[in-house]
Amino acid sequence: MKTLLTFLFLLFSSSLVAEDISDFQIEGFSIGDSLLDYFSKKEIYSSKENISFRSKKFYAIGICKNCQIDNYSLDVYDALQIYLKLNDEKYIIHSIVGGIYFDNNINNCLKQRNLITDELKTFFTGATLDFEGKFDQPEDKSGKSTVHSKRFKLASNGYVTIACYDWSKKMQPYRDHLRVQLSSNEIFNWVMNEAY
Repeated sequence: MKTLLTFLFLLFSSSLVAEDISDFQIEGFSIGDSLLDYFSKKEIYSSKENISFRSKKFYAIGICKNCQIDNYSLDVYDALQIYLKLNDEKYIIHSIVGGIYFDNNINNCLKQRNLITDELKTFFTGATLDFEGKFDQPEDKSGKSTVHSKRFKLASNGYVTIACYDWSKKMQPYRDHLRVQLSSNEIFNWVMNEAY
C-alpha cells in the first residue's frame, strides 16, 4: 500500500510502517512508477530542466503550479523535480523532490523540517540517520547560502532527505525552501559520485 508523504502531516495511521522507498508518494508519484502513467512523452520533454550535470546518466523534469505541464495540479508542494534515466523507454521515476517556498523565513522552514523528520522516524522501520548537518551551498561562492539537511538511509532500498535551503539575497532568483526528497540507491550513488 502506498503512503502519501505530505508537507507537515503524514497521512497514514500510526500502525503503518514501511521499509521500501516505493511505499511512499509525493504528490501522487512513487519511486518505480512510470512517468508515462501521468504525462505524454511530449509533456515530459517540454518540462525537461536545463541542469548541467557532469554525467548525463539521469535528467530532471520540473513540475510547478505555473509550469508547462498544466494538466497536473500540485496540492501540497509549490514545485516538484522528478529524475529519470536517460534513454529509458519506460520513463521510470528514480527520485522525487518536493519543494515548498519559505521566502526569508528559515526558522519556520527548520521547524517544519524537524516535524517531518520526527514523523518519518516512526514510519520507516530500520531507517538510520545517514547525515545531519549544515553546509554551504556550493553555487554561492560567497559562502552566505546554506543548507540544513537530514538524510535517512532505508533498511531495504533508498534514501529520504529533508532539508532547508537558505539562500543569500545576492542569489536571487533562488528562493528559500523546504525540500523533501525520495531517492533510489542508484540515483543517490550517481549524485554522490558522478553528477557533479
